[in-house]
Amino acid sequence: MSFVLGNTNTPFPPCFKDEPESSSTMDFEENEEVPVENVTYNLGQWILVPYAGKKRENYFVGKVDAFLDNGSYSVRFARKCGVNKFKWPPKEEIVDVHPENIRSGLPDPEVEGNKSRASVFKFDANFEGLNVL
Repeated sequence: MSFVLGNTNTPFPPCFKDEPESSSTMDFEENEEVPVENVTYNLGQWILVPYAGKKRENYFVGKVDAFLDNGSYSVRFARKCGVNKFKWPPKEEIVDVHPENIRSGLPDPEVEGNKSRASVFKFDANFEGLNVL
């Protein structure tokens, strides 16, 4: 299954588009926005979070670690280490993220590695056109 991200001009998680039964690709409607109050993320779910950089918008991949009393999520961020591949950085990067600041949920990654070496998370997603760090 391939996960394709749509319009990057909105901070709201996009909707899934209905696909023909023969297709296993999950695409987003490009211009359709979903009100944040209708979107929830689960503990352990992977998400994509935008961050305004100096020259362009950057995106970070993270995993929901905890629910906070103020309605935000505690998110542990991974770092890109290849095409659609991410790993935990040497120093944990955990940030409180409000739901309206989440671009979208992501499919669960394939985990590469074992206990003797660091795990790498490979996503079946298309990040084309996004500056994912």
